[in-house]
Amino acid sequence: MKAIVLRCLALIGMLSATACTRAAEPWDAPFAGDPRAILEAAKLIPVPDEQMAMVLLEQHRYVIDENGRTLSKVRKVLRIVTEEGLEEWSSIEQEYQPWDESRPEMRARVIGAHGAVHWLDGKTIADSPANEYDQSIFSDRRVARAPLPAVGVGTIVEYETVARETAPLFNAGEARRVTIFDSVPIRRLQLSIEAAQSVPLKRE
Repeated sequence: MKAIVLRCLALIGMLSATACTRAAEPWDAPFAGDPRAILEAAKLIPVPDEQMAMVLLEQHRYVIDENGRTLSKVRKVLRIVTEEGLEEWSSIEQEYQPWDESRPEMRARVIGAHGAVHWLDGKTIADSPANEYDQSIFSDRRVARAPLPAVGVGTIVEYETVARETAPLFNAGEARRVTIFDSVPIRRLQLSIEAAQSVPLKRE
């Protein structure tokens, strides 16, 4: 059975530490929180000057099965503060390799400044080859992209991407780096790694 080494690298401009025990927040449950409660709670959280947005919650979950295949799930809830933030978060995307990964799954909803909810239409998800920096290198990497509906200043964006491996990358084992980076403050970050008992897992 292959061994998997996970290295967690955090590159975060501003990350607010939270205690282990804390009050529940309206955006904790995926796509289930009351839209108006989320809006009002988000408005109470101060945003540093000159920031485009505030990430209220960022979750990364990795599940490795007994065959070494990894399911990767990323969920974010953020509040857009400026016009520049609209350019940054007007769409979502996820790269993948068809030979060992299925097409990414995407969910998203946008809560308008007055509480109206707009859901991502799955028909708008486009699939295209990923851009390569070197024209002499050929790759089967692709990227799934989707425009977010009705984004605007003051809106709340909640989205989730799911990537599923259909085959392990290397039978002998592999090392993965989990990189957390955002150019805006992240109020709360959650990272979970689960592995089948038969999988030798190391964390560094």
